[in-house]
Amino acid sequence: MAEQDKKVRATIARGRTLVMSDPSQMNIVGYDSEGKAIKRAKSVAFGEHQDVELPAAEVTRLRKLGYLVDPGAAPIPTADGPSFTELPKSSDAAKSVAA
Repeated sequence: MAEQDKKVRATIARGRTLVMSDPSQMNIVGYDSEGKAIKRAKSVAFGEHQDVELPAAEVTRLRKLGYLVDPGAAPIPTADGPSFTELPKSSDAAKSVAA
């Protein structure tokens, strides 16, 4: 197997989606002049934390761009962001201060 044909497993990063064609699933997109179906590979979307197998060069490129993470690597710690609560109205705040 050639180096460029070598498949590598990777995990899609948090908040990312990859859309790839799947040659095992075909869609009919039209018909030619003889009435034969024109087919193309169906597009399949893979979301965050799903494993995909891609050529090694493509995995390296997508990892640099932040679309893939190494399945064996420790996850990068992330937070969901700040949590906001509703502020009291000015009249409610005055009552709580006076009390």
